[in-house]
Amino acid sequence: MNKMREVSNEGRELINSFISSLSEKNLNSKTIQEYSADLKHFIGWHEYQGMDTCQNMLIFSFDQICVRELETYKEAMQNLKLKPSTINRRISTLKLFFDWAYHCGLSVRNPAKHVRLNPVQKGKPREITQDEEKRLLDTVKSHGTLRDQAMLKLMIHTGIRVGEACSLMISDISVSKKSGSISIVSGSQTRKIPLNYACASALERYVSSLKIAGDGPLFRSEKTGEKLTERAVRYIVRKYMVLAGLEGLSAYSFRHSFGYKKAQSTSLHKLADIMGHSNLSTTMSYVKASDEESKGNE
Repeated sequence: MNKMREVSNEGRELINSFISSLSEKNLNSKTIQEYSADLKHFIGWHEYQGMDTCQNMLIFSFDQICVRELETYKEAMQNLKLKPSTINRRISTLKLFFDWAYHCGLSVRNPAKHVRLNPVQKGKPREITQDEEKRLLDTVKSHGTLRDQAMLKLMIHTGIRVGEACSLMISDISVSKKSGSISIVSGSQTRKIPLNYACASALERYVSSLKIAGDGPLFRSEKTGEKLTERAVRYIVRKYMVLAGLEGLSAYSFRHSFGYKKAQSTSLHKLADIMGHSNLSTTMSYVKASDEESKGNE
């Protein structure tokens, strides 16, 4: 089952149509290749399920697929001892595929939405890798709002806390097309964090879309207009993690990864200022980790 099987012409046409629907999202080539490979794997598996009872290969049709078959597919992957990340990624791709088919009128139902990803054992926050970051941001770009795109890019590239993201006001940001900064207010102190091009451009697009005169919460509920709560932000982050098939990550992983990477090129006191640490010993944990990796690579 782990071997890629040839799929029918009908199956290939559906995959190509799905991939074409993503063209305007400007996803990176690796993400597109993973989507295509995941869908070929499932459709190939499905079409050959009837080989024991008939001479010809089954032809893929959305309405043939039920929740039980998707669960059987997941169980088959688990029996092969595939990595949980691989299984979750394939299931996440199917969720996107069946959601696309449902909204395009190609299927009368979306059975994939009822299939759960494998549970992930919780532990200490880990860093988000470069590939995982690309996959996550591609997923948000493909399926998220301008608000969600700006919010996740900001958290990834500045390391701000979830509560700090919730408390940001429109007046706290200063952006141009290539750069900018945000001001984080904590009590009587304010720290300014520079923005890279990705953050600045995403925030500029988002703020322009608000069409609101005056100040107000930067990241607000699309239903109430009130500022997002920390719980809402964590839910949003988790939603895209699931869609991207990522595991073992949380909103805090963004801050953890940012601090670790920044420690490789930033002085202790400067890093403490950017991170908003009141105690240098907290900042030292990032510096020590960076030094240990450097020694390990010598």
